[in-house]
Amino acid sequence: MTTCPHCKTLNNNFYYCKGCGRKIPHSLKPQTRKESSKSDFTEEVIDIIERSLLTSDVTMTNISNIGGISLDEISKEEGILLVGNEQWRDISHKQQCACFFGEIVCIYLISAIITMIGFIAGANNIEMIFQLYASVFLVLSLIIWFIVPYFSGFSLVSSLLYNCSMFTCDDENMKNKPKNLFMMFLFSSVPYIFVVPFFYSLLKSRLSEDYRPIAFSISGIKYLEKIESGK
Repeated sequence: MTTCPHCKTLNNNFYYCKGCGRKIPHSLKPQTRKESSKSDFTEEVIDIIERSLLTSDVTMTNISNIGGISLDEISKEEGILLVGNEQWRDISHKQQCACFFGEIVCIYLISAIITMIGFIAGANNIEMIFQLYASVFLVLSLIIWFIVPYFSGFSLVSSLLYNCSMFTCDDENMKNKPKNLFMMFLFSSVPYIFVVPFFYSLLKSRLSEDYRPIAFSISGIKYLEKIESGK
């Protein structure tokens, strides 16, 4: 055993201190080789090896002195996107469509309920009913596709139903992305005011893995799934 002259740590080697990592002076090494029965040649070879070890510098490698390493880049290679303290990952084509059409279905349901309330309240004219339905549908679409993601950075319906949210194709959060969100709102609302185009797109997405709603292509938006802690 040797005692480090720097930090007074006991060591079971004669080269580097396990406490502070500094070299142990050669003078502290026990001189036991004189009593050995080894030949002079063997002793000389051992001395050369030991002196080389004692005089060589040790490179201490840690995260702080490795240049060019980005945690974001490492995560992306594993298919994980870091946004603040949250982790997100890509989802399948079917999940993308489920999120997209799930948002529209919720808009349909709420619009239908409000329209029914208007009908019961006395709006029995077909033109008035359609105007009420279309107005509610567009306002809800604006809230879900534009206002909520713009100010909060997450998708209202898909976050609740599928634990997913909208991001750009460059893996950027949708917060403060008005151009992308406006295009998403425009092509996710006007074409689907009537249910026929909705069912056509839904059926096509089920039959073809290559089908992508036009709103995705034009807006440059996709869905990512949030990774919960422990998963």
